Amino acid sequence: MSWQFVYRFLEILICERRLCREVHVQMLVRFASDGTLRRLSYLAQASPCGERYNRRPSIGPLGVSVMAPTFFAHTFLRVEIQMSDFEDTAREVLSFLRRRLGFDLWMVTRADGDDWTVLHCEDHGYEIQPGRVLSWSDSFCSEMVNGAGPRIAPNAALVPCYAAAPISQQLAINSYIGVPLLLSDGSLFGTLCAIDPSPQPEKIREDQELIEMVGKVLSKILQMELRADEEASKAERFEAQALCDSMTGLYNRAGWDQLAECQDSRNRRYGNSAAVLIIDLDDLKLINDGEGHAAGDDTIKSAARALNQASRSDDIVARLGGDEFGIIGVNCDRAGGEALRERVCQSLQVLGVSASVGLSMANAANCISSATILADKLMYEHKRMKQITET
Repeated sequence: MSWQFVYRFLEILICERRLCREVHVQMLVRFASDGTLRRLSYLAQASPCGERYNRRPSIGPLGVSVMAPTFFAHTFLRVEIQMSDFEDTAREVLSFLRRRLGFDLWMVTRADGDDWTVLHCEDHGYEIQPGRVLSWSDSFCSEMVNGAGPRIAPNAALVPCYAAAPISQQLAINSYIGVPLLLSDGSLFGTLCAIDPSPQPEKIREDQELIEMVGKVLSKILQMELRADEEASKAERFEAQALCDSMTGLYNRAGWDQLAECQDSRNRRYGNSAAVLIIDLDDLKLINDGEGHAAGDDTIKSAARALNQASRSDDIVARLGGDEFGIIGVNCDRAGGEALRERVCQSLQVLGVSASVGLSMANAANCISSATILADKLMYEHKRMKQITET
């Protein structure tokens, strides 16, 4: 993030028409050693008189310092935003926007397939909690991102696509603000948005530049954090290599539990979803009894190869015990989970391994442990239906 970008954000944030006639700004941006933005704070000293100052900032090894000369101030206003990470920044931003612009509900959301997950919110009347999953296709934000609706709608009833949006049947929405949050490749992560049950004055359109700049700042912080998180994920996999099944080379139950806990944290933090597959080999006991344990071991190894071939490089594949395996499809929506299950079944069939498979979804509101229990039940239902068909 360049100093010009951050400085422009602050320039909008504390310009005359929002806080005071003249401002003295002291800003410090600190970066961690990995380049992640760790803290942004600034002090605004306001005075009804004084000269405007537009000095270029000095750039140091740890960040940027923007300073204006000291003058006698009649009024002092201290504003501080802690930006230790995306989560803290989102909360600070929502609190600031609520104070500045009103609106009963401000949200930072994640759009993942048709899941629209509330990551953070400042709620004053809608009873929306972080972790709630709504339908993306029903939302105003989906229309806004597609270019069908404006980013600021003081009276949503006058915007046809907003008036017709199904979410209007669930929530009382008569005014709307929304801007996209983007990933580093330009794809959509989610939105920064606000709704209110009452129409708002037309003058709120004047704040579009501020809201768009806040959205860009959030996007930049998110992008830096995701890059750092990718490295953290690699470190977690490396650490978990010690928790592997000796026969198959897959993660064992302890490795599965450790990595599942890490993935749950990411799901809650970024609104990700994950597919959970439980795979149980059919008739392994018959193979052991009829052909010997060496043949049974070969079947287990063949199943492990099939699951590795069917899964993606980021997925977590484990032997959970005996003839049971599990796959966590990382950052995978329902359609992706169905595709993963189909690949698993085909790969097992090619290697001559018969197995039953159950699929469930985990997300910000539903942990992998809960999804595993459901997937296990669905696997046994699949096994039972196969037995009925065979008889």
